[in-house]
Amino acid sequence: MKLTGLKNFIVSSPTMEAILFRAVNLPVVNVLYKAAYARRIRGVLNTQEKIITIEPYNLCNLRCVMCPYSKMTRPKEMMDMGLFKKIVAEAAGLGFTTVTLQMYSEPLLDPHLIERIKLVKTMGMKVGFFTNATLLDEKMADALLDSGLDWIKFSVDAGSKEDYDKIRIGGDWERVKKNIISFYEKRKSRGMAAPKITVFMIKQPSNERNISAHKTFWSEWSDDVNISVVDNRAEGEKPDMRGTAYPCFEPNHPTVLSNGKLVLCCLDYDGKMILGDLKKHTLEEVMKSDEYKRVTELHMSFRGDEIGLCKKCTRLYKNAALYWWVA
Repeated sequence: MKLTGLKNFIVSSPTMEAILFRAVNLPVVNVLYKAAYARRIRGVLNTQEKIITIEPYNLCNLRCVMCPYSKMTRPKEMMDMGLFKKIVAEAAGLGFTTVTLQMYSEPLLDPHLIERIKLVKTMGMKVGFFTNATLLDEKMADALLDSGLDWIKFSVDAGSKEDYDKIRIGGDWERVKKNIISFYEKRKSRGMAAPKITVFMIKQPSNERNISAHKTFWSEWSDDVNISVVDNRAEGEKPDMRGTAYPCFEPNHPTVLSNGKLVLCCLDYDGKMILGDLKKHTLEEVMKSDEYKRVTELHMSFRGDEIGLCKKCTRLYKNAALYWWVA
């Protein structure tokens, strides 16, 4: 079974998921599990792609129920091409291999998207993004296929209008379905293998009973269907996991907001924990700073719960308990 298939199987099975998380947090088991897990993490860090997330424009056209976009208070700001080029060049110089073009945004709203993709490619890195596909018309589809884009993930969360309308507020199921199928067929007609097409689904109460059917539907129009679990965006009460704070993978993937600020991770939608300002410092300077080292070292030593923003995050306890095995 492929690793993504294993992850999807576990996430799709609430019973299996619950059994695994209870098991790895049993006192005696947890001691052995942490030792084996730490070894696995070191191995992954030595071989894993170096990924940086850059948010070119913090603007979105939907109001999805699991997303905190509507609570965002930071100003809507588009990153100018000068700053973008600086960050991409510095990332390439530090050995980063992949750039993700977004954060809390819809990338197709960015008027410089195609230019940004081509710039990343000239730097020798792979590039891709998540999109809700509402704006993926024929003209945009052709431009993306011509751009050198390596991967595209369609955030849909449903395989039917009934579930889609409950989750993706402001979207149009028929248009999204048509756009994704058309994009897949257009790539196929060109005989292209890239961009890799993934349909992304976040399992949540309104769709979990139909996840298997949704996966079957989209498997025909994509290269992969990826299933994830909804998280609490590091807000609210500490999740009732009663277990270890496992090393989160997010701090190892630098995230840059559209204002040039580097934040702790992609869940920090409002920029509450700034680790550096790339308008004033280089990416290397920020990543070698005492604060950046502190947060990454805390995570890697199973002490991420000592970080205020991470302490109440479901990813720290639940998601991260499995991630490094399938990374």
